[in-house]
Amino acid sequence: MAAFLNQERAKVGTTTGTIIAFPKELDINDPAIGVGLNLLPAGYIRCDGSVYNENTYPALAQILGLGDACVFKQPDTNLNADQFQVPDLRSKFIRASSASDQGVINDNTVISGTGLTVEKSGVGVNVSSNVGSTAVIDLFGQFRVPALSEDLRGNVAFTKPRTPDEEIVPATAFQPHAHYTTTYRCRIKRLSGSDVFELNYYINASTIGVANWFDATDEQPACKFYAQSEVWNTGSYIPSRTGVVYEYYGICKGSCSGFDTSCLVPAGKEYEVDTTPEGPCFQTFIGFVTQQMTCATSSYTVGPNYVEGADGVGNDAVPTSGDNGYSHNTSLANVLPFDTSVDGTTPSYPQISNIVVTTDAFDYEEDPTEHTHNISYEISETNYTLNTSEFFVSTEGMEASVNIRTETDTKIDNLIAPFIMVDYLIKI
Repeated sequence: MAAFLNQERAKVGTTTGTIIAFPKELDINDPAIGVGLNLLPAGYIRCDGSVYNENTYPALAQILGLGDACVFKQPDTNLNADQFQVPDLRSKFIRASSASDQGVINDNTVISGTGLTVEKSGVGVNVSSNVGSTAVIDLFGQFRVPALSEDLRGNVAFTKPRTPDEEIVPATAFQPHAHYTTTYRCRIKRLSGSDVFELNYYINASTIGVANWFDATDEQPACKFYAQSEVWNTGSYIPSRTGVVYEYYGICKGSCSGFDTSCLVPAGKEYEVDTTPEGPCFQTFIGFVTQQMTCATSSYTVGPNYVEGADGVGNDAVPTSGDNGYSHNTSLANVLPFDTSVDGTTPSYPQISNIVVTTDAFDYEEDPTEHTHNISYEISETNYTLNTSEFFVSTEGMEASVNIRTETDTKIDNLIAPFIMVDYLIKI
């Protein structure tokens, strides 16, 4: 029965303006929600010096007063005519009044004549250090220096020789070479990887660039035969008619269309062919003699046919991944084939081969093949980068100095005065 009676009393509360000490902190300073609503339904707010409008809590405003007439107005607070201020009882205790001095605040500090804040009460102490202002301590452990990658910047210069550098290349030097030449060397794959002691072997292509070969080739007879077949099989000639018969010689018709597999026109290229019959050409009038005539002229353009995915264009056998491979286009459309009749899997043995010749030692006092190469310079900005790995630095033998500062607070009330902390609340 007593518990219910306390709840009913809490709903009514005390007189507006009454200050109570409450042992639980209000989570939100609003009587309509949180701890204030659940435990203090009569309505209390914290005594923390907050400023409110009279419309918010009109009953409390009437008791405390408004504006400059507010009982608990602090000297450094400006209040409008419709505002009031609740008392600030944080870190203070309530002292009973013996006269009409309600609302007077006596802080524990005062501003001195020199502008310093001085505490007015409490036990005073003087704090000093008995080890001086600096202490030396030993270090142990290690420092970690992380990995670093930093671009090197600065004014880097070098001395350029007045004459080009010279490099001597003897006959026994690695990788013999040629000067001023456009020679193409046939590099082909061998069956078991031997470079010398084995027949040349590949699936269906060399390593000679087909575009280079096309540009250097003046004539492809296979292209001419294929083009003539395309032109003359479709009737691009003067047909015989009643009383006249025409005869053309020096052209390829019928089965010559199969030469397209031997006519190589790479991507981005085209081949213009004069398909005029080589002759002679004749016309015969029935009942009269046969006489020679000028052959009818014609031409044909062969477009790119040796391209990726076309018949006769295979793929290399190099893996595109793994330890022995790399990512690349496997099509052999960019290199010259050895045998276009190969189906892409059957080995072919071409009639071309690199020739390895072993020469005898030169019988000269000096090697006549020694010569110099000029080395030219290109001047540009440097792009050096400093890369370091992570490492650790031991602190053995290291020490550090620590600056000691004495406490400037000369009052130690909190060390000697017993107290208990509660919240002061005021009834709205």
